[in-house]
Amino acid sequence: MAISSELACVLNAVDEPAILIRPEDMTVAAANTAFLKTFGAFRFEGKRCWEALHRAQDCAQCGLGCPRREAMRTRQEAVLEQTVFTSARAARFRVTLSPVLAADGTLVYWLERVRAEQGLGMSDMTRGQVGTSAQHHALMRELAKAAAAQYPVVIVGEKGLGKELYARTVHENSVRASRPFVAVPAEVLTEKNFRDLLFGRMRIRGRSARAGLMSRAAGGTLFVDALEKLPCSVQEEIARVLEVGVFWPVSAQVPLVAAFRFMASASRPLEELLREKRLHESLACILEHHAVDVPPLRERKEDIEPLARHFVRSLAPANTYAITQKAIECLQNCQWPGNARQLRETLECAAMRASGFTIAAGDIPLGKNEPAELFNASCGLVPLAVVQERYLRRAVREFSGTRAELARVLGVSERKLYRLWAAVKNSDKKEDGFFAAVANEIDTRK
Repeated sequence: MAISSELACVLNAVDEPAILIRPEDMTVAAANTAFLKTFGAFRFEGKRCWEALHRAQDCAQCGLGCPRREAMRTRQEAVLEQTVFTSARAARFRVTLSPVLAADGTLVYWLERVRAEQGLGMSDMTRGQVGTSAQHHALMRELAKAAAAQYPVVIVGEKGLGKELYARTVHENSVRASRPFVAVPAEVLTEKNFRDLLFGRMRIRGRSARAGLMSRAAGGTLFVDALEKLPCSVQEEIARVLEVGVFWPVSAQVPLVAAFRFMASASRPLEELLREKRLHESLACILEHHAVDVPPLRERKEDIEPLARHFVRSLAPANTYAITQKAIECLQNCQWPGNARQLRETLECAAMRASGFTIAAGDIPLGKNEPAELFNASCGLVPLAVVQERYLRRAVREFSGTRAELARVLGVSERKLYRLWAAVKNSDKKEDGFFAAVANEIDTRK
């Protein structure tokens, strides 16, 4: 139900971005002009309050605090500071939630005011696409161009990069942001069922009608994940729909307009897929000039720290976990073949191993993701002290003999080895007990 014109005028009189929220389901009843200027001139009515801020989940699931609980308890204004990772930096918000009461004291609306960092715009509000590297900024510029256009887009990159999240970023910063984003894994679309799933089915001979994915995505975006897994015959049908602009539901007498934007992801370059006949020529012609390449995480080491801090903040309980700088350095020395997904899963495992709410270097399970070689050209130059420390840690971890034997292998006296390791222990005292445990091990090797 739309709000009254008088209430809309009052809402627009608020200088800072503000929305009215229905208390029964936390959906947006109205947004003022300042809110639309900051977060995009879309139709937010009916969306959940966190969706209006371009977030996939509610505040708690995003690792953020929410003022609603305190405001519900006291029925008074509640204020909360939030830090949200945007496309290039951490943005700070001051969220104020105030009850709007009727004359009899009944709660009618929540008024939420969001005071954001100066200069923050809608284009900054992305789904955890965090980074500071030059490659990341170039990628975000490509996504911004794609968001401003209407052509089909394919996001190309290795597994674990979050290609669907990049596609959602394009969708949510486009004119289609208030309409559905419908994602489907390519493997569920087989040659036998794709017509029912994609095109839908009209009611006939007692069988109920069924809206297809193309109908559900009307006005929004249809995203197919892992395009290379889609049968070529299905790719050809999708290409035909994109060319003619209509599709025929099963048993339909008239076609429906294809009022959606097509997006997809692929784990390998389109030229390779086309050469291996895993991509149909007609669909390749449509997508070849609209591919956005996402570099692997190992090629943009600068993004590991902001990504790691973002993932740590999202761990439950929300806003509780922290990570030490030594742990960050440990993560930066790894290659991450599984990219951001592997980084997130590693940090989740590290949180389980941590003795408290601070993740330290010793809590990080390296497994097969060993640190990069010291003399790998991609690692760049590091101080000699760092080389010595890394090698000493590796030697202690891998050598199974006595302390005297290890000293002989390293070409130093046993006393010097003890002094070198004591220096490492001192640097780790504030970190965690892991290296201290290893130190105790070497201390006991007689």
